[in-house]
Amino acid sequence: LKLTLYIMYPYLNHIRLKNYMLLKRWKAVNAIVEQDYLDDQGYIMALRLACRHNAPKEVILKVLEYCPESAKATDRNKRLPLHTAARNGASPEVIRILFKAYPLAITKVDDIGMTPLLCSYNRR
Repeated sequence: LKLTLYIMYPYLNHIRLKNYMLLKRWKAVNAIVEQDYLDDQGYIMALRLACRHNAPKEVILKVLEYCPESAKATDRNKRLPLHTAARNGASPEVIRILFKAYPLAITKVDDIGMTPLLCSYNRR
């Protein structure tokens, strides 16, 4: 029954994932990602939240392993995960991982014309 709920209601997994991210329960986040109960939108949301909440590199790597395309997904402000990570003070390792996943991200601008480098600079 538990497996059926996960498969039938991916939205429940999105909610659980978001709550674990907010609480910085990274092992629980990794468990959800590893169980592959998320749809593509779930992985995109997972990467975006991980970048917003300064998740450890292991979480970023795990999400990218299951959905490499999530590095190319923009939010409603046309920000890529690299923008979000830079804006929120991610570690150099996380920035490097996101850059390797989508090298063209460094040239992309968000809705106010900022590149990830400018996001990082304006944060300071």
